[in-house]
Amino acid sequence: MCILSLRYPRFPEVIAFGKDRKNQGVACHHPKLIVLQREDSMRVIISSANLVPRQWHLITNTVWWQDFPRRTSPDYSGLFSAFEGPKSDFAAQLVSFIGSLIHEVPSQAYWINEIAKYDFEGAGGYLVASVPGLYTPSPCYLESNYCLSEKQIIHTKSSHRIFLGSVQTSVVGLSHRFHLPSDAGSQLKALSVFLGKCRENMHGTTEVILKRNTNIPADANAVSVLVADLDKFCEEDSVQLGFLPREVAKWVSPLSDTGFFKFSGFIYPREALEVAFGATNTKVQLLMYVSKGPEFSQISGLIQDEHLPSLCSLVACLKRSPGLWRLEELHSTIR
Repeated sequence: MCILSLRYPRFPEVIAFGKDRKNQGVACHHPKLIVLQREDSMRVIISSANLVPRQWHLITNTVWWQDFPRRTSPDYSGLFSAFEGPKSDFAAQLVSFIGSLIHEVPSQAYWINEIAKYDFEGAGGYLVASVPGLYTPSPCYLESNYCLSEKQIIHTKSSHRIFLGSVQTSVVGLSHRFHLPSDAGSQLKALSVFLGKCRENMHGTTEVILKRNTNIPADANAVSVLVADLDKFCEEDSVQLGFLPREVAKWVSPLSDTGFFKFSGFIYPREALEVAFGATNTKVQLLMYVSKGPEFSQISGLIQDEHLPSLCSLVACLKRSPGLWRLEELHSTIR
């Protein structure tokens, strides 16, 4: 049995990062992950040794490995499973870590699809995947049950909507929409009225509408962010706050268009107004929630190679607890 204790004070950051706290590529300890794909199984190896003879023959190191059997058909649900006590989330942690390394290399995105072909439910341990950098724990409002509006909670229960995770992003393009000389402040007034009517949840966020915008020649993947009265929504009776960032819309749109996933968004109304009025130059935060789409159960038969980079970006962007926060998550649940 391995007993893990968090030590305080925390490891001095000056040792890990020197004077450059922005250096995101430095880590203090870096075990090696090796994934070997075979026809009937996938072997995952985690070792503290480099792949050089001296470290294996002359230096004491540690190694862990396990073989995972191939499934009869791919299972994509396992790539998004949450940590729930004895239930293993090994596949979700593995695909998240690999996705964070390869999401900017489209030719390697096929690995996400390959992992779905193997069964990780019998994992003999919990994967703690830590990406070098400075991190803080995910706040509780990034959990779906904290951010749903009353209307969406009712809809979720009635439609059996299954949330898969959350992504923290932003809204862009506000300065171009609310500071046009020809507008005379009419859009700002309308935005203020709509935000005043919106219902806020216990953490001060309100739901917005994410709408595919296919009539923008410069960006075929554009996604508009609309503010409206959700109980009486019609597109003519709404105000466009802005857009999803292009690098986010690039993967949201294909996954939404295919029906694999659904996306919903939440903003802080006061923050949105301040940015729209020009009172601050900060970004408008957007908390985006991901749930199963109508075609999620059919992904294995519908997914094409062109969809894999988008799927890879999604699993890489989903909020998960890294490093010490992951250890704390495990420690608080498994006694």
